[in-house]
Amino acid sequence: MKRITVTKESDSGRNEEFKDNETGILMTREEFVKKIELGEYPDYHIRDINGIKTPVSDPDLNECNNLDSDCKENKSYSIIINGEENIVNSKEISFDELVKLSNLGESDITTFTITFRRGHGNKPEGSLIEDEFVKIKDGMVFNVIATDKS
Repeated sequence: MKRITVTKESDSGRNEEFKDNETGILMTREEFVKKIELGEYPDYHIRDINGIKTPVSDPDLNECNNLDSDCKENKSYSIIINGEENIVNSKEISFDELVKLSNLGESDITTFTITFRRGHGNKPEGSLIEDEFVKIKDGMVFNVIATDKS
């Protein structure tokens, strides 16, 4: 079972109220943000979205840990990263997750460019920048390119 579930969204889709499924505690977004900042929820972090502190789960390729997930634990997707097949268990993937799965290594002087194709109908191709996510589907192709900053 997921540790945290969303119990209320705003009209725009922003997660506003949450439930801790282990303790039964209900929290507003602001209360959950404070508890994350205090270290009470180590598997979550805060992202500034349009100037509003927003709780998000740490990326781990497990859809069931996502706050807005319907949690279909058995669903996995086959994606291609730099010509290699990867199986992931989430309906979306982040820039950081793609960098890790590319096995290109990271350093302070490396930047990455990520492009994709064979995506969903509303965005079949495009690129990702840091902190962005994209919905995935079987057979989606990603190219991760490492560039030296110097």
